[in-house]
Amino acid sequence: PGRLCAIFHTDDSRYVLYAAIQNQPLQKKRVRKLVARAGGNKRVLDKRAGSFNFPELAVEFDINQDFPGSKSTTEQWFLVTMTWNEFPEGTLKLYIDGDQVGEMRYDQRFNDDRPLPHQFSLGMRPSTWKGEMVRDEDGAMVESSPHTSMSIAEGGLEIQGVRLYRRTLTPDEIRCLLKVERQQNKQG
Repeated sequence: PGRLCAIFHTDDSRYVLYAAIQNQPLQKKRVRKLVARAGGNKRVLDKRAGSFNFPELAVEFDINQDFPGSKSTTEQWFLVTMTWNEFPEGTLKLYIDGDQVGEMRYDQRFNDDRPLPHQFSLGMRPSTWKGEMVRDEDGAMVESSPHTSMSIAEGGLEIQGVRLYRRTLTPDEIRCLLKVERQQNKQG
């Protein structure tokens, strides 16, 4: 079974960034995923895949390798940037070291009409926060809470800093931020 850890999570499960480790027995390997969600906390049928999905995008890589496009092996930091714009319709983007690695559009179908978030958490998801509300076969509404099943450290990660902005950064601003962070990291 897979394990996951929340990196960033809002109290309504509408905006989420998490890392996951999953076994892929057929390929005989374990993979890591970096998954971003924005704009919704309700699953919608994906007709191409034949499954119900959140408005999420994922970057997958072999457990024995670093993030796609990275140049090093073990002891390196990465600038992971998640952007979204607008609500209830907009675009979610994920960047690693200034390079866009994914994009997804979301719309009103993913919105379950709960109030927008009031709180966020870093490195964990408090168990008291609401998850997705799912209608059971008998018609009853039940909560399907996503629970953190591994710590950031168990996932081989460490959060060294977090920045939140009230607006969506442009790709140029993200690359500029990467330059600043690299310079600060070199200085110690």
